[in-house]
Amino acid sequence: MSEKTSSRIRSECEAEYQKLSAAMWDQLVYLRTSLYLLSKIVEFPLRQFAAPDDQWFFTVVRRALYEAVVLGVAKLMTDTGDDALTINQFRNRVMAMLQPKLVKGFRKQLRETKFDKARIELRDRAEHLRDTRVAHLLPFKGAPEGADLSLDLDELEALVSAAEKLYGPLLFGASATFLPFPYDPAVRAPNGATETDIERILRLFARDSYILNEPELNAPWWPVLRKRKTDEEIEFINHWRKRVGLPEA
Repeated sequence: MSEKTSSRIRSECEAEYQKLSAAMWDQLVYLRTSLYLLSKIVEFPLRQFAAPDDQWFFTVVRRALYEAVVLGVAKLMTDTGDDALTINQFRNRVMAMLQPKLVKGFRKQLRETKFDKARIELRDRAEHLRDTRVAHLLPFKGAPEGADLSLDLDELEALVSAAEKLYGPLLFGASATFLPFPYDPAVRAPNGATETDIERILRLFARDSYILNEPELNAPWWPVLRKRKTDEEIEFINHWRKRVGLPEA
């Protein structure tokens, strides 16, 4: 526990605070990291590099990460029961652990970081998706007529950011990042252009693809094959050949 935190939490509550805070921190880091990896896979032009039958690994990983984010958001924001720990429950429990003179100011911070209407709607969709598709399979329990059950990447980002914002007052003025250091741009930038594990996996997958190796695999015919491709296709090939360390074709 930091000195800043220990000066706010009553001494008899320190052990409970540390236990709950560590559990919540672990979930938020897992949530942000899962979303980071999901976004990297979604942004990768998989269909350009692999036939449908060669996409199963990334298809399963992408779905697993998507469901992990939906499940994590719903767990941290909507679970009920005395034993379940949500962010809002943790916020309220921390308020009960504070030195009495700090409660009023902390309550004001909680009000300033509560969900707006748009985030509430996204949260409710995540809960419904968790309950009917991820944690349970209830195919006949659909969304209300005209409602959209799915959540796209931007909406998941909004929910994860909202969860982090709810946690903000519990940092007591300290800054925090929920990405592991190898993925955190603020850490990576001063150390130069380092490649993360997921970036390396995707680069090597692209490097081994037929589309990037076609000029060498069909060297005698490449001048003819090249003329049959559009400017956009050639631009794509050369962009990625450069990224994986191959000369322009």
